Amino acid sequence: MSNSPLRILLYIFLTISLFLSFSMDLKGENIHVYINGQDLSKELEPVLDKAVVYVKARELARLVGAEINWQQSIKTLTINDENVLIKMMLGNPYIQIGNRTIRSKGSLMLIAGHTYLPLEDVAQCLGFLFKREGNSLYLSRPETYIRDIRWQKEGQVIVVEMDNIVPYRINNTNNPARLELELEKAALADDFTDNLSNKNFYLAVTPVEEEARLKLSIISQYPIPFQGDRSLAEDGDNLIINFLPYITGIKWNKDQLEIAASGDVDRPEIMLLTDPRRLVIDIPDLMLSDFDLELANNPWIKDIRVSQFSYDPIILRIVLELYPDRYLHLAEDIRARDKIVLRTTEQTSLVDLAFGENRISFISDNKISPEIFKLKDPDRLVINVLNASRGEGFPDRIDVDNKLLKSIRTSRFNEETIRIVADLKEDIGYSLQEKVLSDGRIMNIILFENSFKEILINDSELKTDLVINFSGEVNYVIKEGANALILDVPGVKITEDYKLPAPLGAITDIKIKASAEGEGIRFEFATGEYENYKVFSSSPATSITLSLMKEEIRSSKISNLIVLDPGHGGFDPGAVGPSGLAEKDINLQIALLAEDILQREGYNVILTRKDDTFISLKDRVEMANKMEALLFVSIHANSANSAYSEGTETFIAPNKVASSQLLADSLQKNLLKELNRLDRGVKKENFYVIKYTNMPAALVEVAFVSNPHEESLLASNLFKEKAARAIAHGIMEYLQKINNGR
Repeated sequence: MSNSPLRILLYIFLTISLFLSFSMDLKGENIHVYINGQDLSKELEPVLDKAVVYVKARELARLVGAEINWQQSIKTLTINDENVLIKMMLGNPYIQIGNRTIRSKGSLMLIAGHTYLPLEDVAQCLGFLFKREGNSLYLSRPETYIRDIRWQKEGQVIVVEMDNIVPYRINNTNNPARLELELEKAALADDFTDNLSNKNFYLAVTPVEEEARLKLSIISQYPIPFQGDRSLAEDGDNLIINFLPYITGIKWNKDQLEIAASGDVDRPEIMLLTDPRRLVIDIPDLMLSDFDLELANNPWIKDIRVSQFSYDPIILRIVLELYPDRYLHLAEDIRARDKIVLRTTEQTSLVDLAFGENRISFISDNKISPEIFKLKDPDRLVINVLNASRGEGFPDRIDVDNKLLKSIRTSRFNEETIRIVADLKEDIGYSLQEKVLSDGRIMNIILFENSFKEILINDSELKTDLVINFSGEVNYVIKEGANALILDVPGVKITEDYKLPAPLGAITDIKIKASAEGEGIRFEFATGEYENYKVFSSSPATSITLSLMKEEIRSSKISNLIVLDPGHGGFDPGAVGPSGLAEKDINLQIALLAEDILQREGYNVILTRKDDTFISLKDRVEMANKMEALLFVSIHANSANSAYSEGTETFIAPNKVASSQLLADSLQKNLLKELNRLDRGVKKENFYVIKYTNMPAALVEVAFVSNPHEESLLASNLFKEKAARAIAHGIMEYLQKINNGR
């Protein structure tokens, strides 16, 4: 009976009846369906019945990338995409979505042999935004929802918090005070919080629902400090929009001028002009804005002018008109990154320049804060005295013939500075001493003497490292005694405040006493068992590095010595990031992690420094050359004037391309693989440590500490571990290639 002709005829009759009932009042003229802004009416062939728009089910599924299945036996249509499963029955107004059911405004229809479905309800079940304007229907499906947009760092950074990163672009508005950012396939979440404007910028968010697109419009009364694509960064699922900092205030605080900004500022260029007396302060990468000014009745400054001096490059100019004989100098000891501080400097006159066996001296009318620094090749000490003049009889030059000094030269270096240069016969330490004379003037004494500063010890499975630091270059002699290493350093004094570390590793005791050969210091390092020792410093040197190699580390890989060079250290911080992260600390942490990885693999590794110690470039090079290292890798964090420079790059010296290219390529490849940063490539540069080392050498710039986003990455332990692993694997990959003859 189930296959009887009567039953078949009945089924055909019911089907035709159903078709005819659904075909009443159908029309399709002037109905347009847009999906993500594209008119797809021709493919979907929409029809209208009782204000409900229907489209071809199979075409809709194809266009949105979903699977479709028709089960004839139960008259059920299934639509499945990666996010949702939808079921509908012919003639049934209910739609099953996963485990829940909703009622639709329409139901499945059969028209001319095609299955049609109610567009609005089905589209919304599939996650599309739906908008209808007359007979035009707009569908758009966001791939992300914006949860929040917030300002950080006093309006210097915009954080767009979303479910996931989608394509975005910057539109050209031809208006420097207006910025427009578009995010594709994005919509505002229901819980989006509108808290967008700040002191300097008005930010509006405009949804383009028809295309699942968002416009972020930023408007300011000043040109917006935006650096194109370099201003955009990603942090997880957040889009970060970085702006250059802007000036927030200028105020007089006791006897100093403070210039405050919304973010980190670079060191300014300062010029003194006359007629009238003006101090011109040019601050790079700083934008003009409304700012607070507190300079009422100032005894130093007559007038002040602030302007955006240049937009390319970006320079903020501050002009201070000073009273006669007044001057302000940059306070070098102020570490606040969002502030520039200038201190008052009384006009002073310098007289009575003189020298002794181990000193030079001069008298000033009042207390001074000179800039003092050493230069090499040839060795000389430079003393800059600000807001000063040379008094009567103050000499241009004094020829000296003693064991330390060749000559003393003086000059007016610029409008505000008297420069004193002491030409030295050797690199030696110094200290500044002051003595108040009976008439109130100040005797300034530069005392030349080398002194012992500190001892540092690091112990590892392979070796015990000793680092002995001095204030200047010293000569030394090392010899082995009975269960001891003896280091004699002539011509060095012991300061009263020195500290000795606790014995560690192969070092069992430390004693310091007067040298047996006369003036100087003898260091006696009592030792336990060790195989041999190596000296990784030239003579003379400001830092002496010894390694006591342990007996248990003999292996075929010991001769393949790897030198890792953590850049900067000690009083040389390297680059400093927006939040104060110092490059020297990053470099050392990565180097120590890389050393640990390589040592676990059985390689012999030494670091040019194991702690926060200053090691000269010359000493780093000579350390590697003296121990005949197999390769040399210098580790750095990059920096640029722009806060938006980003990525990873590796350098080799032009004179060593043949030997170093393979090493650099391997390092760069592994860094990119681990860190997923912009590839800035392998480049050639005459950096000292890679130019003058005798072995294959490369210098890696892991990421930009000057970029706020990449600084945050460099502060992360996980990122530093990845960088270390990349460097270690790059080295091992290189060694494998050369050992295999590749």
